[in-house]
Amino acid sequence: MCDRYRDNAKKVSQLMADQPSTPADRIRFWVNYVVRHGGASHLHSRTAWRLNWFQYWCLDVAVCLLTTLAVVIFLVYRLLHLIASVVAVMKAIHTTRSHQSS
Repeated sequence: MCDRYRDNAKKVSQLMADQPSTPADRIRFWVNYVVRHGGASHLHSRTAWRLNWFQYWCLDVAVCLLTTLAVVIFLVYRLLHLIASVVAVMKAIHTTRSHQSS
């Protein structure tokens, strides 16, 4: 089992390492490309410029996540409060029964 995993890992590693150029060569190419084309504005995403400010800063996602987190925290709080109430009632019943039987 371990040999099969190791063989598969080596195979995948070789596949990923099979690149036409090194990372340093790719960096040099793209830096030179941007310099040659004066900033390469044709590579900029036009969609990003049409976003509303709250979408650009992902505030819609943040609000959604924070709302979900708040609801989960509230539900956990209510559940713990309910469990504490049930335990208190059960303890009171147990205390009342123990006093009545003595």
